[in-house]
Amino acid sequence: MTMRWCLGLVAMAVGAAAQADGVDLNLNNDSVYAAYIGSYRSAETAYAAFGNGQRESRAVSATLLAYGEQRNASLRADIGIGGRAYLASIAEPGPGNSKEVSALGLGGQVRVFPLNGPLGIGVSGFFSPEVVTGLDARSFWETGARLEFEVIRNSASVYVGYRQMRMNLEAGGYRILDRDTHAGVRIMF
Repeated sequence: MTMRWCLGLVAMAVGAAAQADGVDLNLNNDSVYAAYIGSYRSAETAYAAFGNGQRESRAVSATLLAYGEQRNASLRADIGIGGRAYLASIAEPGPGNSKEVSALGLGGQVRVFPLNGPLGIGVSGFFSPEVVTGLDARSFWETGARLEFEVIRNSASVYVGYRQMRMNLEAGGYRILDRDTHAGVRIMF
């Protein structure tokens, strides 16, 4: 992945932060992910871009989740259920070749903080079946998990996580857009 593309993703996240409710940025040696997180009434929205230089894959997504919080003395949980729209591509051998997908995944995410403390666990998953998947793919899915630490309660977290994105191809077989660990920060304004 070119340095210019990585800097573009970071600039997008920083530029959106001026108007955003929050940003989420994570990376490793091969990939970068930047998201603008907003809200509308009781829904959470997110607009994200992802790139992996080793796999030569890229994706953009827009997410809309019905969002809520559960709190008591022994547990705090943030729960979101809804959909995520994707446009993604991955390079194939040969000049100018790539496999592309458009998809509408349904799923959600959960973040749980045991004992209402600063250490939390989050999981997410979205699946797009054949009926709402197009271009070169017949299905698409993304899963993730993270262990996070709230540096500032409800405002700033650092985390380590794992993400996998996969498209199953119309012609058979599949392509992995991402399958790796990363470190990140989530800041809410």
